[in-house]
Amino acid sequence: MPRVTPILRKARKALQDLDLLKVLQSEITHELSSTPFQNSLSGSLGEFSVEWDSPQSQDVVLRRKCESGEEVAVSALLGPVTYGKEGVFPRDVLMKVCLKKPGMSSMLQFDCGVFERGDEGSEFDIHNAYYIPSSSRVDPSDYRGPLFR
Repeated sequence: MPRVTPILRKARKALQDLDLLKVLQSEITHELSSTPFQNSLSGSLGEFSVEWDSPQSQDVVLRRKCESGEEVAVSALLGPVTYGKEGVFPRDVLMKVCLKKPGMSSMLQFDCGVFERGDEGSEFDIHNAYYIPSSSRVDPSDYRGPLFR
């Protein structure tokens, strides 16, 4: 008799993927229907404020609250500085970008990376996208790091 647990895991994963797809479609529709940066003045960080900046660990956390009430948080881990004949090259960066709509407890999380490609410029990759149903409820299955025993 087949085990039910793997089937339930696959069904749960399919529902989570469907939720993520619905949220992404909603977000794309919203962004295409608005011009959020039309009247924005921006400085070196745009309208982000620095919540954490640690030269020792090379990580930084930026946060921004938009006029629409959306919140954006970016947690970035800077790679090592590399040097060449032409001076210092831009660093590789690993980051998590979290988006939260006003009045909602759910959020979208994107695991991203920006990598220097020499003469070709930089490459921006989205490695993973997650729909997190509630930012106030943490479930052990929400942990996305390496497995520890």
